[in-house]
Amino acid sequence: TRDPTADPTKDPTADPTTDPTRRPTRSPIFGYCDDAPNMDVVFLVDYSCTMSATECNDYFEGISEFMGTVKDDGVPRLAFIPFSDEGNVTDYDVLVSLTDPRWNDNSLEPGVQDQMFDNRYLLQQFIMNGGQENGPANSPCNGGFTGTATTNLVDAILAAQQEMNDNPQPILPQLQALPVHKKIVIFSKCMDDGVNSQQLSSPCALDLPLYVEGSEIEIIAVNVIGDGSGELTSANAQTYLASDGAGGECLTENDPGRLVVVEKDDDSSTLAGFFQIAETFQDEICGAPTQDPTADPTTDPTRDPTTDPTKDPTRDPTADPTRDPTSDPTADPTRDPTTDPTRDPTADPTTDPTYNPTKSPTQATCIERPGEKYDIVFAVDVSCQMTVEECRRQQFLIAETFSGFRSTFISRVDGIDRFDQRVAYVEFDATGATVLVDFNANKYGTSAANPLDVANAGDGDSTNSEFPVSKYILNPALANHQYYQYILHRAATLCTETALSARNGNPALAAAIETAFVAWNDGNSGDNGEDPELVVFSNCAVDEAEQDRICDVYEQQIRNPD
Repeated sequence: TRDPTADPTKDPTADPTTDPTRRPTRSPIFGYCDDAPNMDVVFLVDYSCTMSATECNDYFEGISEFMGTVKDDGVPRLAFIPFSDEGNVTDYDVLVSLTDPRWNDNSLEPGVQDQMFDNRYLLQQFIMNGGQENGPANSPCNGGFTGTATTNLVDAILAAQQEMNDNPQPILPQLQALPVHKKIVIFSKCMDDGVNSQQLSSPCALDLPLYVEGSEIEIIAVNVIGDGSGELTSANAQTYLASDGAGGECLTENDPGRLVVVEKDDDSSTLAGFFQIAETFQDEICGAPTQDPTADPTTDPTRDPTTDPTKDPTRDPTADPTRDPTSDPTADPTRDPTTDPTRDPTADPTTDPTYNPTKSPTQATCIERPGEKYDIVFAVDVSCQMTVEECRRQQFLIAETFSGFRSTFISRVDGIDRFDQRVAYVEFDATGATVLVDFNANKYGTSAANPLDVANAGDGDSTNSEFPVSKYILNPALANHQYYQYILHRAATLCTETALSARNGNPALAAAIETAFVAWNDGNSGDNGEDPELVVFSNCAVDEAEQDRICDVYEQQIRNPD
């Protein structure tokens, strides 16, 4: 945390990139299940509801963020199955299988988990774009989502169980001491219609609990009210799949933690609703299944004394004060002494050093307190030829570096909110440099370089009557997420075969540096204590003569920008 402050000009690239980018801030906002090597998760996603394009995009992006709260690299294994009006268990398309080698390889071969971590970005994009790999231009949300006349959730649940049965979890020798957890997450906007091959009136009529590989399947219901366009409303979302309508239990088996409701208020979006409840969802799905201790012969006699005294008093003091403050800076030193004496003396010494040794020490932003103000220019070289995959990975690296810099701390300057770390985004090729996001970018369209929903500050236009709260950044975490996604989405423009083949090297580095100084000047950098920083993401090098010229021209100005 002291490197960017102590030596901002001596080594502007190495410090911010080596620390936060080796294993940076995964999700980008939330963490992942720390203890999930032997967990299988199936996302059942409702495709039966009609949605507007905006609601549909928010819905799938919210689900992609929920994926990010669960999955780290190759674990837990995660399947993705849409459901709508299918007629039989065998009719469902498994879009991502538990054995998909792109995202669910949990082997410990050298380099595999680093590759799985890199690939998680592609999984996030796959889900965000409606469950397809051909980018946002081919999203089923474009023009609005049509939906189907009926919803068959009953057979979908059995299809998820079949996916687990068909693809048993390979228990690695290093992980044999850990329990196996099976979980189904149901994302619903419309309600089951009772039309299924099992001739059941509703999902509540299934013979619960379901089992696979001798383990009980825990079902978590995520009921999405969203903009209210679906069948789920504030009147029924608190009971759908939680109660059978007559006071009896349903899929969540009277466990209130397994029901998650996503709604929005008048001034927010459905995506914001997903963010507001994401940590609650993470606490539930990452926790041990509540029914595991009672799955074998004595369900009724042992269920009450096991669930009540164990879950409530143990979960809160463990999840709240221990997980959040210790996951970022002290996960490794805290995890071993806590897990070893209480759970299994061999699991941690085996999995910690061999599975993902660098998970926790590099999770947090490097900004630890309010008032650490920086105006950072990201100058991205787009002049070099590379493969599509290399280009996508570069955008992922840049987005993760952004997360390593940017905190949620806000300051008020002349009555307008500003991030303490404003980040301008510049791309440069052989012909020059372009500012895509400036230091005054806000969500209301008044700055020169202002992509949709990307914000460094509130709106400085006092005449903007359409947005009376436009001077405020109401949700800094969401604003950071949207900027992160903007950086990722640049891949849709930059990382095509056509765009990459047109590159010819010879980056205009001097133009990028000059553009950075213009951005600092236009953004009044330094007027409120901001330190200017320049981070150059380079692929092609300028020749030695040009390097010497740049050093001669800019060295003193970079060292003393005032």
